[in-house]
Amino acid sequence: MRGSVFEDGNFLMAEGRYIEAGEHQMYTAEGWVAVPLPRAILVSLLASYVPPHDHPLRAHSHDDYMKSFLSDTGYTFDAEHSVTHDLGVVPKGVELILECTAADLGYSVGDLVVYPEQSDHLVYDLTSTTLKIYVEEAEIFVKDTAGRCNGRSGDIDTSKWQIKVSAWG
Repeated sequence: MRGSVFEDGNFLMAEGRYIEAGEHQMYTAEGWVAVPLPRAILVSLLASYVPPHDHPLRAHSHDDYMKSFLSDTGYTFDAEHSVTHDLGVVPKGVELILECTAADLGYSVGDLVVYPEQSDHLVYDLTSTTLKIYVEEAEIFVKDTAGRCNGRSGDIDTSKWQIKVSAWG
């Protein structure tokens, strides 16, 4: 454990941070529900916190923080795209994000969904300034009229979504 945890009434504190004891919110298929977290889990959460200056993704100077990139451009499906990024290094990770451009499957314009299908896209030819993507299609969880994902999935209408690219390195 990274330091001592103190209890003060309804709060647990460690190294200048605190977490409230009692119920916490968790998102489920039924929406947000209150979940009582046992003290041991709360202590573990507090104790596992790593201050930013100790974080393993940070090296020795401010310039050594891991950099991230999110494309401003939206890319289309069923086509190869060359994406220019400003990381200055070969990305260590790449994630595709779907952005809704017209209502579809219960989603509204501007909603973002992390691309779920690893088998329906390719990310390749990564360099310190560019990478290439190819995305065929996507199937995502459908939202019901209350805005909750209900476990059903459906094929998106590719004319109502665009692809954004997130990369880090």
